[in-house]
Amino acid sequence: MRKNRSQKSEVRSQKFLFCILYSVFCLLLLTSCSDDPVRPLYEKAEENFSNMAYLKAIDNYNEIVNGYPESSYAPASQYKIGLINSLYLKDYRKAMNAYTTLILLYPKSKEIVLAKQDMAEIFIKRGDYRKAIGEYQWLVKNTIGPERDDFQYQIAMTCEDRTPGGRQKLSKFSNCPAGLLSDSKYILSGRRLQRGYQCV
Repeated sequence: MRKNRSQKSEVRSQKFLFCILYSVFCLLLLTSCSDDPVRPLYEKAEENFSNMAYLKAIDNYNEIVNGYPESSYAPASQYKIGLINSLYLKDYRKAMNAYTTLILLYPKSKEIVLAKQDMAEIFIKRGDYRKAIGEYQWLVKNTIGPERDDFQYQIAMTCEDRTPGGRQKLSKFSNCPAGLLSDSKYILSGRRLQRGYQCV
């Protein structure tokens, strides 16, 4: 009988020890999952970016994208590679490649809108207005609110910039393809756009 009680006591202590170890394991698992291992690398990249060490920042962002493509920091890292190349290094080819990679690898990321805006601006700098308008049209179709209105405005301004004499109704632009403007509800009035007219 005494032997039976000691066995029961030993079984209880083993169960208790197991429960404690299991709880500690779960706690460790939860805390390790909440800390993204990429975060320190991303913070280092951001620090390099802030300190204008652009090439180092690009290397850090590339390390994130290539080493941890599933990380929540990867889309932002890919976008910033394009941003640095576009704004600071003026290497538009590399910037376009970075933005295209972002669109292909992370099609549902919030950075897509920023990349499309930057791509449109690069196309305008290159004088490729048709492609710029295409990017702005994508933005009009895939955004809402005041941002959408701004993209419609950008379509009109892109057409005005490339038309000799400017300051015409959008519907009369010979250089701006009519099909590209069918969704726009703006006309040019001097250098301002006014809402309320359907342009075709």
